[in-house]
Amino acid sequence: MVRIPGTGRGYTGGHAGAPPVPPPGGYRGERRFPEHPVAGHFLAQAPPPRSGPRLHPVGWIALLAAGLFSALLLALAAAGEAHSALGTSMLVLQVVVVALVVAALCIRRARLGAAIALTVSLLVNVGTVGAVGALFGDPPVPPSAGTTTEGTADGDYAGIKDVDPQSVLRAPSLEDVQDHTNELSERIRERLSAEFGFTWTRIADASERPERNGYGGESMLQQYTSSTWRTDQPIREHDQKIEVMAAIDRELAVAGEYYALYPLNEPDGSIDPRALESLYGSADPREQTVWEYVAQRYGTAGISSPSPTLLYATLTDLSNDDDGQVRAREEAERSDGEPLEGLNLMFISAQLLAEGDRDAFSDAVR
Repeated sequence: MVRIPGTGRGYTGGHAGAPPVPPPGGYRGERRFPEHPVAGHFLAQAPPPRSGPRLHPVGWIALLAAGLFSALLLALAAAGEAHSALGTSMLVLQVVVVALVVAALCIRRARLGAAIALTVSLLVNVGTVGAVGALFGDPPVPPSAGTTTEGTADGDYAGIKDVDPQSVLRAPSLEDVQDHTNELSERIRERLSAEFGFTWTRIADASERPERNGYGGESMLQQYTSSTWRTDQPIREHDQKIEVMAAIDRELAVAGEYYALYPLNEPDGSIDPRALESLYGSADPREQTVWEYVAQRYGTAGISSPSPTLLYATLTDLSNDDDGQVRAREEAERSDGEPLEGLNLMFISAQLLAEGDRDAFSDAVR
């Protein structure tokens, strides 16, 4: 008999009082535990992390637009042109950026990009950059009517109302424009002489006149009109007229400083035919007494910049002058020996500052 300590009981050795022996192979459905259990076996496995949704393309567009616009404003401020941020073009761009941000806010997957773009736009906008220009830059336009500049009345203002004096100083001088237009006029005449056999007569000399300043007085700026040259030969065939204008365009393309010629005498749906008849003799180019084409030199865009140089190519054809009015006008204006019809070449440039007047102009507009 073997006693179990602390119980007062015992059991007989062998099989007497012992639990039954499991059958061979163990009990059916027996639950087993690992030999070396660890905590991880008894804990639920965490699901794999889910990746966030991709940003909608509209969000990227809003973010890119806000970044580029802000970079442009900062560049203007760094260049000392912060006042340009208050122009119409910059305000329109700001509205476009705001519209893109609003559109992105309406799309759930684009809201993150919209929020970042909105933050950038609030920090850098035309108002803040324009304020920087007002604090640290000179005003771009002359004083308004009724005020004075250094004790000088507006009627004596050296510049022109609503034209930025700094743009005038950066623009080509009167002497530069004179040299440029004389050279280009000669090159065009040489091309047309080589292609069509034209000879030329100067029917008007170059001239200059002071520009009005917009306050009732004269500015220091000049309007320059180049010499006017006319072919000695009339040009009456419609196809040849087209070819002549195309040849001028080719020379302008070589110069690389002008847009292509634009016809003022051709109907385009926006001009009353009666106006064409009054100006050019007919609304039909094949029956007109005058063809007028114009080309503009590349220049700084904006209402506060000086006007760019214009080239006028005007063709007079008296074979279409049925009532004789154009012939009478030409005879009254021309000297003996000057051709009454043909192709005219003339340049007009406005708001030019002579080199010798730069220092005086700069001091006067401060």
